[in-house]
Amino acid sequence: MIGGRVGVPHADAPLARLLSKAHRPQASLESGEVADLDALARREAVGRTYLARVLRLAHLAPSVVEAILAGREPESPTVNRLMKKAQLPLDWAGQRRVLGFG
Repeated sequence: MIGGRVGVPHADAPLARLLSKAHRPQASLESGEVADLDALARREAVGRTYLARVLRLAHLAPSVVEAILAGREPESPTVNRLMKKAQLPLDWAGQRRVLGFG
């Protein structure tokens, strides 16, 4: 029982934070606030490769993001697995399949 409610899903906080992390730099790139990935990596004080991995997550299928934020994700998408996944499919159906959402 969590918070007095039995069986109520809750968001995985590290996964939710990671998704949030992905959208902030993506917005900076889209708005032109930063010129390119290298400038963004310098501003965020992270490696370019790490930043590129995080940015991929800004393009997850909306249904995947919604499920993660609602705590309804299958066991497979953890922070480590999402960050280490070499290639996520660009198509949303492929993402759902690879990440175990059916």
